[in-house]
Order: sequence, then C-alpha cells, then structure tokens
Amino acid sequence: MFIPSYEDQCHMKNEHSGIFFSKIGEPEHPYMLIKLPQVVLKSVYAGCPLALAFSILEVGNRTYLACGLVVWDDTTSPLITYQLIRSENEFNSIREGMSKKLLPIHFFDELVRPIISATSTFNSRELYSYMNNIYDFIDVKNNEDLFEKYKMQIDARIVGRDVKSVICKLEIQFGEPNKLFIPLVGKFSIDDKDEGGCLEDSVFHLIEAFYEVGNSVKSPRLNTENRRELTDILAWDENHTCFIEAKCLTILDRTIINKAKRVKNISKHLDKALNQLEGAVKKYRSNELIFNEQLEIVNIPHKRENGMIDCIVLISEMYPFLDWESIGKELIARSKSVGAFFHVLDLSELHQLIGMSKTTTVWNANLFKRWEKVKEAKNAFVKSKVISN
Repeated sequence: MFIPSYEDQCHMKNEHSGIFFSKIGEPEHPYMLIKLPQVVLKSVYAGCPLALAFSILEVGNRTYLACGLVVWDDTTSPLITYQLIRSENEFNSIREGMSKKLLPIHFFDELVRPIISATSTFNSRELYSYMNNIYDFIDVKNNEDLFEKYKMQIDARIVGRDVKSVICKLEIQFGEPNKLFIPLVGKFSIDDKDEGGCLEDSVFHLIEAFYEVGNSVKSPRLNTENRRELTDILAWDENHTCFIEAKCLTILDRTIINKAKRVKNISKHLDKALNQLEGAVKKYRSNELIFNEQLEIVNIPHKRENGMIDCIVLISEMYPFLDWESIGKELIARSKSVGAFFHVLDLSELHQLIGMSKTTTVWNANLFKRWEKVKEAKNAFVKSKVISN
C-alpha cells in the first residue's frame, strides 16, 4: 500500500479531484497520484477509458499549462478534471514522469484513502513536445473562466479539432486492490460489489469520527415488528440532529445507459431518499423509540418536537445534467413542510465541510449557510463556502 508524503496528502485534500506528480526515493523516481470520487474510481477499475489532458492557456501576455484527466465513464459527457501547473518543480516532475516507459500510478478516493496502485505506459509523441515549451508559473487562481476555457479546448480536441491541447490515453495495469479496515465500519475495497454499502460506510466513517463518542448511529431502527430502518445514519449533539440517506447513483456499466434514462433513474432515487428522510423526521418528532443495530435504545438528550434538524441526501456525484432548479425548489418546499433543513451534496463536499467546521456547532452553521444559498439561488447545484472558526 502506497502512502504519499504529508505535503502530497495536503495538496490532494485541497482539491476535489485531479492528478498530482511527485518523486520519491534516492535516486528519485517519479510517480503520479490520481484523486477521483469513489464511484468514478469503480468505473475506471471496471475498465472505462482514462486519459491525461494537457492544454495551453493564453491569459493576457502569459502562457500557462493546464493538466487534467478525461474519464469516459459517460460516453456522451465524460468527466474532465482541471488544474494549473503552479511551479517549475511540478512541471519538471511531470516532464520526467512522461519520459518513463512505465510510470507508477496511485489512486485515491475523495477521502484521500489509498484505493489501488497501477502502472501505465504512454504512447503519445505529441505529449513530449508540450514538455519542451516555456510556461509561466505564477500563482493564479483556478477560477471558473479558466476552467471553461480549458474544458472548451479539451472538448474540441475530443471531437478531433486542432486546438492547443493534447489527450493521451493511459494504458493501465492494475495491481491488487487495497483492503482497508475502518474502525466501527469494517473492511472496504474498490472491488466490493455493494456500491451503496461502500458509500454508506464511508459517510459513517466521517460522521462517527466527527461527533462525540456515542452520538452517531448507523442504520437506526424503529420499534416495529420487523425493526424497520429509520434512516441510514443518525447523529446529534446537544442542540441539533442530523439524518443522512446515502445514495449511490451509478452502476459499473453505466456507459450503456442513455442520458434520459439516467436522469429519470437518478431523479427517482432522489425522490425516494427525500421521502425516506421526511418520514424519518415525522417518526422522530413523534418520540418513537429508536434502536441501534445491537437493539439498544438510542437516547438523544433534547426535545424532539421542536429541535433543529438537518436532512442530507448524500449522493455519489453531483451530476451537472440534472434539473438542479427543480431539485432546489423541492428541497425548500420540503424544508418548510417538515420543519427541517433538506440538503443534497456529495461525499467530497461532506468531507470538506466536516474538515473545516472543527465543531458540530460550526458544522450546523455551515449547513444552514448552504441551505440559505440554495434558497437564494433557487438552485441546488451549489458548493459550500465554510466558516472556519
């Protein structure tokens, strides 16, 4: 199992996804780190094509080099990641890596967990010519305008137009998946067939470590004949309760599913999760007994009738092609109807929110700020700006 340097780990934690080049050993050997959402990694591991993409960006009188990944997990709308090359050291690591016939690659998920290692070969001579140009390396922001310019150039290259970009498909040979053991959650591996269970375990891993000991429950159950599950994850502090429904909205062979069917399928799962949360809040407000998986009574030390509640649908990926305006309206309507704040976000954002929030009080405030932004924008496709103290 490959563990990157502390500096590389910090770099990855600050990015939603992307590629990172570094060196290790004496003498130094180059390697590549790839961070992707867990559900996308499953598609890559299952065989969907993956490529490096480099593009020259002209900004004023300066020339920058941007790099990223193209993941054809959806043939009509591939995932494209983007980042600017910020330093000469980073550029030199890339250039040295591209010169190797066989380059080690280490894959990490959105929680920066080492998922699997591989090796890759490169066969694009055009790529090498990009490494001999002169670029600017001042620290500019990865803003939306630059990303759109980069994406337009990569999209044009994909359809065969001659632009200042190059795409190099990676021929990947995977090693054995890492078997990770997470306390109170259990074993995890990328080849686990239970995608939904993997996502739920990852979410509980974050929540259980963040809340005080004993203040989170996985699969809480009601006092019914069949011990029906209340929600996927329940967590609380002295003033607030949080319900989470984890939904893995993809399958390994999703490349054969057309977009209209995918949208319909995802929308159905979102509605199901929202209905589950709405029902869970009503049961909770009515003071019904709640049990953990060991059938022990869960005691929550505040009044349920009027306490603050957040309901989160935690999805595997925030697909841009969904009707986020309608989803936003639905979240606000349900919030008013039920008396709780409804949210939709992915695992990467949950990780960032918890990491920056420090305490459950600040976490609650950040969730409320996020909900207000959805209400203001009338659109649920938002990313949090967190309060760090």
